[in-house]
Amino acid sequence: MAKILIVDDEALIRDLESRICSSAGHECEAFGSVAEALSALENARFNLVITDMNMPGRTGLDLLRQLKEDGSTVPVICVSGSVGKSDAQDLLAQGFAALLEKPATLEQMQEAIDSALG
Repeated sequence: MAKILIVDDEALIRDLESRICSSAGHECEAFGSVAEALSALENARFNLVITDMNMPGRTGLDLLRQLKEDGSTVPVICVSGSVGKSDAQDLLAQGFAALLEKPATLEQMQEAIDSALG
């Protein structure tokens, strides 16, 4: 069982991703912004972060960069509806463990989670 942090500004997506993770036996906490997620990361240890890319304010890439700057090695999966194929390779090169297109299927999510957790 892993502790997973989910970050998405859309409540419906947060709920869906939380259910997918919970059904696989993981503990989840979900937040609607990068600022809330960073606050949670200061107060608890997580094994995995799943984030949307485009959110008001700071993006999923901003979150990944902040984690790296803070010295964190927690894997980060990006789930986005607006990343083109050319951008995907760049984002993976910057350190995302996986990049999934919305809406990700249950199988895609579980495969990405299992891969990221090793």
